[in-house]
Amino acid sequence: MPVYNTDSELFSKCVAPFIQNDSDRLELIIVDDGSNSETAAMLDELRYRVPVTVMHERNSGQNGAREIGVNAASGLYVGFLDSDDRVVWDNLNRTLDILEKSSSDIVSFDAQRVSVDGQSLGQPFGFGRNTERKRYISSCAELWLQFFRKSFLLEQGGLFRTGEVCVGEDLATVLPMAIRANSIEHAPFVIYQYVQQPDSVLHKSDGQSRMSILRSFDHILEVLTDTELVTYHDEVEWQAVNHILNYETRAQFRNGLKAMANVRKLWIWVESRFPRWRENPYIDSEKQRQGLPCRLALGKHFIAIAFYQTVIRRISGR
Repeated sequence: MPVYNTDSELFSKCVAPFIQNDSDRLELIIVDDGSNSETAAMLDELRYRVPVTVMHERNSGQNGAREIGVNAASGLYVGFLDSDDRVVWDNLNRTLDILEKSSSDIVSFDAQRVSVDGQSLGQPFGFGRNTERKRYISSCAELWLQFFRKSFLLEQGGLFRTGEVCVGEDLATVLPMAIRANSIEHAPFVIYQYVQQPDSVLHKSDGQSRMSILRSFDHILEVLTDTELVTYHDEVEWQAVNHILNYETRAQFRNGLKAMANVRKLWIWVESRFPRWRENPYIDSEKQRQGLPCRLALGKHFIAIAFYQTVIRRISGR
């Protein structure tokens, strides 16, 4: 768990299960990523009922802090918890039962979006419900939606990291490992509660910072072999289309039409590397599943997207 000046109330709810419950089957490693003195003191003062290690480090970014924790971990599997999110304790223990018997490199699970006060927002989700390899590769994104065999993670070079906030850094780690895992298993439990915060770092990041998504995909294309890129071309291509042309185009237009220059760069990147992306077999079904915003983005209806982002979302409070 990396911590960087996390709100004390959110952090208290995050660590509550580890303070209230005993377990000798897991360890909690908290990496203070250069927080202020108040946060550092709070981390040292808490008392847990599970084995815990608190490490105070210089700021190295989220994945830098995570990697410090991975190297310190003694378990066979490692998982990741953001310090403002939460776990469902009973389901976590059910998954530990699976991990104790598993030989898989990756064991995924489900998550639930919740409000700050813990109210469920929508249906549970998880890209591991269908562990058929190509479907998994086409949808995997979040680092915290699975456990990784520690030895496998380290063999793959550890976590992708840049030392600063980078959009897509989870995906840049997960996607190559999903391609190379000996097997992927799914635990059918909601373990993770993803707390929705409009003022989170990524939600507040400016348009130029969000262009770092291209760095993440440059890394993916650099580390995958020619054989891997051929074998999983459609899946890697769809991930680029979905994250760059769909999600990031829409995110850029939160700043209105002044984002047009950045949007053009995103499209140039994809079309130079995946010139036939419109023929991708995932597009039609994903347009249907994701609905109008996805269709507008992939159809290059930029004015409509800007209107949706700056007016409709503001009125609805979303």
